[in-house]
Amino acid sequence: MLFLTMIINEYEKWIGTRQELISIIKLIENKYPKKYKMFSKQLGKVITVNDRRIQQFIDINILPKPSIENKKYLYSFVHLIRYLSAIILRNKGYPLNIIKENLDLNDFDFLKDEFVYGKVDKDFLKKEDVKVIELSHRLKSLGRKEGKVLNISQKKLAITPWCTVLINENKLQGLKPEDIDTLTEAMSSSLKDLLK
Repeated sequence: MLFLTMIINEYEKWIGTRQELISIIKLIENKYPKKYKMFSKQLGKVITVNDRRIQQFIDINILPKPSIENKKYLYSFVHLIRYLSAIILRNKGYPLNIIKENLDLNDFDFLKDEFVYGKVDKDFLKKEDVKVIELSHRLKSLGRKEGKVLNISQKKLAITPWCTVLINENKLQGLKPEDIDTLTEAMSSSLKDLLK
């Protein structure tokens, strides 16, 4: 890893174009292909960095947008470290949205000094945070758009011993008389449909 340390130290103050960023990444990939070339399940082999992947990582905020100076898009050391970190995680099987959230959870110095150099354990960055993010992602895929369990206060109306209605208290205050008429009409209609 001495070579990697030397390269990373050399580019700490680097600013350049996308093609220059790709050239630096290719230099690192060629020295450490198993770690820094992205493994493609479809092709069954590692593939090198390309312009399309850099743009994809920018589009989904794994990489920050480049700065603009004299009508040129410029990249920096931050782009290099976040890219290398993302590839390590991708090769461990993490989906891109989880990679983005985990990179955001960890400070840059940690990514540079510990993660890219390979000094952290193989499971990943902050284990507890990974579990929370994975749970949040799974809840969203089940339809809970907030990505977390909501604590809801409810009023329960026991109309009869066998018929109850639950109403979220935070929605109760905003109901107008015509809203109540709509709800009762909908309930009446639904009950009649069930009898048919």
